[in-house]
Amino acid sequence: MLSETSRVADELLSPSADRTAHDGVPRAHLDALGASGALGLATRNPALLRRATEIVSAADGATWFVYAQHHQPVRAVAASDNQILRDRWLTPLLTGRPLSGHAISTCPSHATRS
Repeated sequence: MLSETSRVADELLSPSADRTAHDGVPRAHLDALGASGALGLATRNPALLRRATEIVSAADGATWFVYAQHHQPVRAVAASDNQILRDRWLTPLLTGRPLSGHAISTCPSHATRS
């Protein structure tokens, strides 16, 4: 799995990193990472995920950012007590067919006032 992730990084991500930083992350990058098994590492051995993260981040920072965003929601689905949610989403998320991400927002009405 890591050898395939390294191949994707060397042959696809690194050569296009400048273009990706300027134009955005092409879906093909994420599809290639999914095919390599790298998008399914969030629920596996943390050392494998850490090594794959190092490989992707060294090759292309923009793709790494999108790649990293995918893992936390996958972990949340995997840990959920909601069996229907897990049945519907876990396997597709592990293969990268749908991508996930997370966001944080604050509500101005709840902001601390001086």
